[in-house]
Amino acid sequence: MKPLSLVATCARALEPLLAEELQALFAQDVVAGDRIVTFTASPEVVYRVLLGTRIANRVLLPVCTVQASDADEMHRGLLEQDWSPYLNADVSFCVDFIGESETFRNSMFGAMRVKDALVDSTRVGDKRPTVVKDNPDIRFNTVLLSDKKQIDRVQVAIDLGNGSLHKRGYRQQAGEAPLKETIAAGLLMRAGWPAIAASGGALFDPFCGSGTILIEAALMAAKIPPGIYRERWGFSQCPWHDEVLWQSLLKDAKNRLLNIGAVAMPRIVGSDVLTTVVKKAYDNIELAGLSETITIEAEHVNDSVAPRGKTGLLICNPPYGERLDDDPNLPALYAGLGEKMGGMHGWHGAVLTSDKALAQAIGLRSHRSYRFDNGKIPCRLYLFELNDRNHFKAVLAARQDDTCTADALSDNALMLYNRLQKNAQKLQPWLKKTGLGCFRLYDADMPEYAFAIDVYRQTNSGEVHVHLQEYAPPKTVDELGAARRREETQLAVSAALALPLSRVHFKRRERQRGEKNQYKKQIDNKKEEQTQDNQFKVQEGGHTFLVDMQTYLDTGLFLDTRPVRKLLAEKAHGKRFLNLFAYTASATVYAAKAGATSSLSIDMSATYIDWAKNNFSANGVDTRKHQLLVQDCLQWLEEANDEFDLIYLDPPTFSNSKRMQTTLDIQRDQVNLIGYALDLLSEDGELVFVTNHQRFKLEEAVFVEHGWTPENITAQTIDVDFQRSQKIHQCWLFRRSS
Repeated sequence: MKPLSLVATCARALEPLLAEELQALFAQDVVAGDRIVTFTASPEVVYRVLLGTRIANRVLLPVCTVQASDADEMHRGLLEQDWSPYLNADVSFCVDFIGESETFRNSMFGAMRVKDALVDSTRVGDKRPTVVKDNPDIRFNTVLLSDKKQIDRVQVAIDLGNGSLHKRGYRQQAGEAPLKETIAAGLLMRAGWPAIAASGGALFDPFCGSGTILIEAALMAAKIPPGIYRERWGFSQCPWHDEVLWQSLLKDAKNRLLNIGAVAMPRIVGSDVLTTVVKKAYDNIELAGLSETITIEAEHVNDSVAPRGKTGLLICNPPYGERLDDDPNLPALYAGLGEKMGGMHGWHGAVLTSDKALAQAIGLRSHRSYRFDNGKIPCRLYLFELNDRNHFKAVLAARQDDTCTADALSDNALMLYNRLQKNAQKLQPWLKKTGLGCFRLYDADMPEYAFAIDVYRQTNSGEVHVHLQEYAPPKTVDELGAARRREETQLAVSAALALPLSRVHFKRRERQRGEKNQYKKQIDNKKEEQTQDNQFKVQEGGHTFLVDMQTYLDTGLFLDTRPVRKLLAEKAHGKRFLNLFAYTASATVYAAKAGATSSLSIDMSATYIDWAKNNFSANGVDTRKHQLLVQDCLQWLEEANDEFDLIYLDPPTFSNSKRMQTTLDIQRDQVNLIGYALDLLSEDGELVFVTNHQRFKLEEAVFVEHGWTPENITAQTIDVDFQRSQKIHQCWLFRRSS
């Protein structure tokens, strides 16, 4: 006989999985659409699809499509069809109607008119088919369609499953927010359970509810068709139905369940906090014939115990506050889940939730996510590789409000902890003498922990924050090992300084190439006021500065140039001061408060100039005498003809600019850049030049030739806390030759 043309329906986003499944069940001409997959099949393949599909909600055999601009037109069109192959006076039927229009304002009206047409077309005298709501011999699925011209049509199909296939038949007990069996199967497929099970991996669901995921996982691992539990089907009245063939296939499928004891099954374990829910799950598992395969316990997720094994899948559908009452404890619940997952090295994780913030509360990095609609709730399934890297992320996330202790550190992290304490003790007399609250504690002292660690004490509260910058490791360094050291460092800092982890702020420093990178945000702050919310005040040299631990790579205050700012203050009294590449203008604050008669601070970033305004305000700097300008310094220098007595030049190592061969390279362009600035000095003026370029070499002979005497004053601009890394910057003082 000619292959049957069929339609399988499914939940949104499951179409690709359903298409793959149908192909595996030998369907032909498989094409995925929007919540449907069309295919062709022989009667035998239809039976195999009905028994074996884990994803499809319905399998439909379209019978006809008729015009339906109004109910009467639909009725006439249906009367013209031959229904005798399916209906007679001895058959019971039911009609499902899907869709609404101006004519068909509700599904009950549409279903009634279709029912009337089918009865009228098959009535013989007083004899007619019986209309029943439950367990009919045949169920018709009617869908209202509209084309681009908005002409309504209805398509009538036979529902070969006689109702939604998600109703397997094994679940008599359900929890408060049950997960459909077809969705559970889709989750397991996306999480890679078939391959994990085949390799001997276990499965653990710490929020098992009524046990749906556990049961579907067991059926999948044992290759048991989920349709074996259904008692009613919708194909018995179809002319192509072969009862002998059907019973043979059904018997073979049921034998898989009967012989499950002979199959090497993975360990499948579930738990839930409510005893009543666990009882429902146990009843469902027993009804499915899987009580010897699945183990369940009444335990909180924090107390639950996953099955032992080198690999496996933790998969769950925890509460997320949509159908259940919103719960302020949910973030802590997800954090506890993350901490448990973080210790399951070698396993895989899969968590379904509707709330991205709850997914983030897990504290693990998801490498992939998939959309799922749990009923009417849009959700995502987040997948995790559970390894050392993610373990530390879980620990950190769970402890954000806690202080780590030394006994929780690894041996390597303990060495770093000891070094931090040693450095702090060594700096203590100097800090007490200077009264400094912002200083560098550590600068890659141990090569395996290549970090710069800076301490900032908040002025008002005395609260201490740590700015932790990683020097990006070479590409040859193992990323997993680097990630482990990164998290170990955060824990060691927390323990050494007795700080909650929420006050240890981590960033990675890459090689800077251009001002766009220099000003790159570390977090996404679309509103300027958000940046201000992250700022707090610190003290240095009797001055107040605003710093930001989170938004940008740097904090707003370069600690290494602290002695340079002090030097500028000593020279600034009665002087006209120019600050080029001013950043947040902390040097100008020093100069202004030391008695500079006027100043001009220039930076191309409006963000940093606004930040400088706030620094001026915090220190009472008169903006009428001390001006701020947003402009490219190179452009300004080329056009400037002003005169200054003291100039501070601290340019980036690299900078994108149209003014000097597309880019500024401080090594290459030093003569032009410094020369422009020197041209603006008064007769007795001085220029202080600083660069962080570690391999920078000053072309001293060129400047001497042009009448300048550059004096290398680097040694006197390296403070006590930076003496472990003498190459943090280089500094020269330029004067006219006598």
